[in-house]
Amino acid sequence: MNRKDLDLIEAICALKVINKCFGKRQAALDFGISVDTLNKYLDNLESEVGYKVLSSNGRGSYVTSRGENLVEKAAAIEQILASLKEDFSDKKDISGEVRVGMPLIISANLLPKDIDEFYVRYPNISLTSIVAMDADINESRISNVDVALTFQTPCSPDLVVIHSKKIEIGFFASPQYLSRYGYPMDLEDLLNNHRIVHKMGSEKYVKGWGECLKRAKHKCYSSNSSLSLYEVLRNGIGVGLMPLRFKDEGMVCLDNIKCESSVVFYLVTHTNSKNIPKVRAVLNYYKELLDNM
Repeated sequence: MNRKDLDLIEAICALKVINKCFGKRQAALDFGISVDTLNKYLDNLESEVGYKVLSSNGRGSYVTSRGENLVEKAAAIEQILASLKEDFSDKKDISGEVRVGMPLIISANLLPKDIDEFYVRYPNISLTSIVAMDADINESRISNVDVALTFQTPCSPDLVVIHSKKIEIGFFASPQYLSRYGYPMDLEDLLNNHRIVHKMGSEKYVKGWGECLKRAKHKCYSSNSSLSLYEVLRNGIGVGLMPLRFKDEGMVCLDNIKCESSVVFYLVTHTNSKNIPKVRAVLNYYKELLDNM
């Protein structure tokens, strides 16, 4: 990176300010530079990208439709800077309770890995995990926690999605089950000739699973507990749906059967809380957990 690159970054960030206030003068004031210098940055930016990013008339300056893509990139740059500032701050000064809510089905699959590293960085944060037995938690319940993981995007303007992760799903069985009953040849063989174990409520959120359950001939076990479902599968009772991460848990994924099922986890917080340091620290931790699933 050189000085020219830094000028381009500054021009992109200035474009975001211009888009907000419809004027170069205010943008120049915010950045502590002259309008002439700002014009130079913008000219260089347009030269680099090869298209007009700004148009002007007697009423002010406006970002072009193509320039709006750069405004979105400015938001990403600001997020990176906010993260850096957080890293520079004294973590010991970040303290207090953060309440995290999620339904049981998410809790059972989102194991708190590397949480010891989190407490090395934030020794004075107190995490309170609140697990709901329901298949999902609604917006009224989210109002009672600082951070939530849910299957649905919130509608309230008071809530914001910080991150989302599409969780790929596969058919799993234990090595014992497969050695005794063989591998299902295809989906039809699975549904007609093998025992199916089922996590109650998952058909509401896992695409295509409800139809499979209707067609299955031998539904041998159902539970509202993901832990119970995993133990049953591990002990060779049958075949069930699990996130692909269970390939690392000693289970066998039936890759020969195409599974188009998936589910999306949403990481949600309150709009007015997202930048509170203790909440941001917890959001970053759960974002990393989701990304590693």
